[in-house]
Amino acid sequence: MIPEEIRNLTHSQYLKIDGYYLTMLPRSLSNLYHFPGVPSQAKGDVFLLSDINNLSKLHSVKLHRNYISSICGIGKLKSLQEMNMFDLRDVSGYRIGELENMNDLCKLGINCFENVKDAEEACSAKLCAKRRLTDLTLCWSNTDSRNIDLDENGLDNLQPPKCLRNLSI
Repeated sequence: MIPEEIRNLTHSQYLKIDGYYLTMLPRSLSNLYHFPGVPSQAKGDVFLLSDINNLSKLHSVKLHRNYISSICGIGKLKSLQEMNMFDLRDVSGYRIGELENMNDLCKLGINCFENVKDAEEACSAKLCAKRRLTDLTLCWSNTDSRNIDLDENGLDNLQPPKCLRNLSI
């Protein structure tokens, strides 16, 4: 376990945590506003910071998909460069509009695309402003209740950037 006193390192920009046996991250880690990354070598389930979106300089987070999808208001992580799979939900803080200001994304995966309500909401992601986005993956989790017209309109209005190299649907 990392001690709570880590909160005193508020201006720390580099911190390497080799945590093969690490099972908990202290809540005070969310006070390290300049902290660039969250450890990925932890064994088993790692306690996810409830205030992880305070880490405005966070550019790298390599945690299990379930952890990423549980972050409410992930759009506050404007410096994040890679988000392998973000599960959209029909709840505030988990909508596709969270992506609006995340312009440093290079790799993005969006799951549960059926939760995009309409074309206007799809447009709110502002993918065209993500000049570094090279890999985009779009997935649907519920194919039984799909509205093909809505899916087509949503896809048309995503407007990915011209620098996109890989698109998976």
